[in-house]
Amino acid sequence: MASIRVVVQGVLGKMGLQVLSTLCDEDGLEPVGAVDLYADTNSITLPDGSGSVPLFTSVEGALVDADVVVDFTNADGALAVMREAAPAGVHVVIAPPATRTPPTKRQRLWPRSMARESSSPPTSRLALY
Repeated sequence: MASIRVVVQGVLGKMGLQVLSTLCDEDGLEPVGAVDLYADTNSITLPDGSGSVPLFTSVEGALVDADVVVDFTNADGALAVMREAAPAGVHVVIAPPATRTPPTKRQRLWPRSMARESSSPPTSRLALY
């Protein structure tokens, strides 16, 4: 069976590096590229020392050889990946951010007025405050 070719977006972050390391250790998975907005070189050495993969500052172009892209960034990064991966036929795995992002008004699941009435959310609803 052929290896699954994987690109990691957010690769220079702590979790992105961990994903890249895990890909190197797993049979059947092959890292073929990496993306990070803050990249200042055009390649990244694989953690197991087996070589390097191209490093891009945007997902455009990184998906050419990929079957899957793993995104460990934020909502903007995830949206960019989805926009590029879908037309290219590349599957996407989006990991939630490690820190909580403040909700927008549309993300609130119960009104702010209810939040002021009680310090805890109602049992039948969830708040993202």
